[in-house]
Amino acid sequence: MDRIVIFSLALLLTACSPKSFESKKDMLIYLTDEENGFIQHKTVNGVEYTLLYRPTDLMVAHELPEKAPVNEVMELVKKYRDHAYFTLSLGKNNREILTEAAGNKGNYRKLLQKLSFDMDRNITVTNQQRDTIPVMDFIYPRMYDLDGKNTIMFVLKRTDKVLKGKRINIAIADLGLMTGEVTFRLPTEIIRNEPKINF
Repeated sequence: MDRIVIFSLALLLTACSPKSFESKKDMLIYLTDEENGFIQHKTVNGVEYTLLYRPTDLMVAHELPEKAPVNEVMELVKKYRDHAYFTLSLGKNNREILTEAAGNKGNYRKLLQKLSFDMDRNITVTNQQRDTIPVMDFIYPRMYDLDGKNTIMFVLKRTDKVLKGKRINIAIADLGLMTGEVTFRLPTEIIRNEPKINF
């Protein structure tokens, strides 16, 4: 009887504790498996949308060499832990969405303007209680069709508004691509119990 109780407690503790990985590469493999809930894909009118939640330790790992001193790791964890980071990728026909729009200069300029300067107004984040969660910042680095998609990273403040409830809704306005609004529903559990890297 005691063994069953101990086994049950051990199972419960491992189920509730965050998953951990030995490297950034291992974590990325896990994150990009749709079954794990960190990434979602949608295709609307030929436009491919991919939304990925990027845990704190992944942000830290991008700034550090493979084996970094503990104090450097902890400094970067402090820098990133109060925010939630997401990437939104857009493509069409295995090319950047901007490359697809390049045939029409007016459409190209409008889309470039939105991606570069207006995404904080084109991404709406709400929780289950319908509270709006502001996009704190975003960045759009130009890849010049090297990646096959245009990718924007955006940041939310990690607050109770983000963490309460079972999910957050991330709605992307129609960027002039004839898609209408595209909405993703992400479980907040992936933010509350995000995976770790063993630095």
